[in-house]
Amino acid sequence: MNLHIRRYEKSDDGRATIGRWYDEDEYLCFNLEDTFRETGLRPASHLELPLWVKQWKVAGHTAIPSGTYQVIIDRSPLFSQRASSRAGFHLDIFTPHVFGVRGYSGIRIHSGTNPEDTEGCQCPGLTHVPGSSVVGDSRKAMELLMPRIEAALGMERIEAPDSRISAFLRHWAFNYRQVGKPEEVWLTVSNDFSPINGPQPVEGVDT
Repeated sequence: MNLHIRRYEKSDDGRATIGRWYDEDEYLCFNLEDTFRETGLRPASHLELPLWVKQWKVAGHTAIPSGTYQVIIDRSPLFSQRASSRAGFHLDIFTPHVFGVRGYSGIRIHSGTNPEDTEGCQCPGLTHVPGSSVVGDSRKAMELLMPRIEAALGMERIEAPDSRISAFLRHWAFNYRQVGKPEEVWLTVSNDFSPINGPQPVEGVDT
């Protein structure tokens, strides 16, 4: 499976980078990231990438470098900790993990509407107002992306049976079982800050 985020816009306030998600050539939704700061020539050697990233990265406020990364679904320590604290008992939260981003750790695909939600992660959304630093309907966008990624990885959700889990946490608290032969899932992130040709998705905002 080949997913693609094509970055095309820097927000007017400089706080966010907006892109569009594609599955092969099929448009899916918008994407929100932190500020784009990537400068200079990308090193040819993977060993030199962390030093290159260090030259322009502002921790917690910088979009990941362009490139192609493997995507897996695994337990998120951060979201599991937050959910367990909110619930008052242990919960495991599984999210797509963008694996192998040099100079970064814990890059995930999850819902979020503004730059404070990202910290380098990818936040899909169904709506976006040009020039703004937000996307809308992020959970619905995740509901669009997740079944595709799960199917490609041969994974099936097991809904959490615990009746103590609130409606909000039940949206995230589930485990997985392997039900099919997995294929590799790859995400390419590219920079194209010129107008994109072809049909444009309807843009609005609903946060």
